[in-house]
Amino acid sequence: MNSFRVNFHGAASHAAADPHMGRSALDGAMLMDVGVNYLREHVAQDIRMHSVITHGGDAPNIVPPHAQIWYYVRAPRREQVEQTYARMLNIARGAALMTDTTYDIDFLTGCYDMLPNQVIGGLFQKNLERIGPPKFSDEDKAFAKQIQATVASEVLEMSIAEVLRQSGKGVTREDLGEVLCEIIIPPSETRYILHGSTEVGDVSQITPTASFNTCCRPLGAPGHSWQLVASSGSGIGLRGMMLAAKTLALTALDLMTQPETLQAARAEFENATGKPYVSPLPENAKPPAMNN
Repeated sequence: MNSFRVNFHGAASHAAADPHMGRSALDGAMLMDVGVNYLREHVAQDIRMHSVITHGGDAPNIVPPHAQIWYYVRAPRREQVEQTYARMLNIARGAALMTDTTYDIDFLTGCYDMLPNQVIGGLFQKNLERIGPPKFSDEDKAFAKQIQATVASEVLEMSIAEVLRQSGKGVTREDLGEVLCEIIIPPSETRYILHGSTEVGDVSQITPTASFNTCCRPLGAPGHSWQLVASSGSGIGLRGMMLAAKTLALTALDLMTQPETLQAARAEFENATGKPYVSPLPENAKPPAMNN
C-alpha cells in the first residue's frame, strides 16, 4: 500500500465577479479523481484505489486556491503498487496542466505485501486447537445478537460467505455458529488475497512472520464500523484477545524450545524471499502532520 496526499495550488478570486482571474485547485483535485477512476479499468482486478477530499475550499463564492485529495493505492504485490502509483502521479500532472495549477505530494506511508510463513502458521493452528475456541457467555451472545441485528441482511450473508470461502474444506454455515464463531476454523489450502494493508507485511519481508485471527465480533459486523468497536470493547473482544495471547505465548515457547522448528521457519523464509528488502519510504521521511 501507498498512502499519499496530493495538494493542488491555484489562485483565489471571486467566483461570480471575476472567476477568470482564479485558478481552481479543487478543479485539479476533482479532475485527478476522474482520471484515477478511468485508470481502474486498466489495472489488475485486485488493485484498489480509494480517496477522500480532505480540503476542497472555504466557501462557494471563492475560487479555491488550495485543495487536497488523499489516496490509498493497494495491490497484492509491492511492485504493482509502485507501478500504479507512478501512473497516478502522471494523472496528477495532467490534472494540474488542465487547470493551470501546480501540485505537490505528501507521501504518508507505504508497506509491502504479507509473506506468510507456513511453519509458524502451523504452530499457530496447532496451539489454537490445543487451547480451543472462546467460551462465550450468554451475556456475550445476547449482546452479539443485538449488534448483528443492526447489520443489513445482505451484508451479513456476504460476510458469512467470505468466511466460508477462506475456511478449510468441510466447514459449513452451521459450524460457524449463529452469531459468534465458536469453533477453530481449519486453514484453507488456497492462499487468498486479503485486501487490507499492514506494516506487518514489511516485517514479514525481513524475518519469518505469520498471523491468525480470533473471534472478537459477531458474524457480519463490518470492519471500521461502530459495531466492530462495540464488540471488541466488550466481553466478546476480551475472550478473543485472551485466546490470541495464549496462542502467541505457546507458539513463542515452541520456537524457543524446538530449535529444529525455528530452523525450518528460517529456511522457508530464505527460500521464499528474493531481492533484498528496500523500504518504500522516501529518504529522510518524517511523520507528516495530519491536521492540514
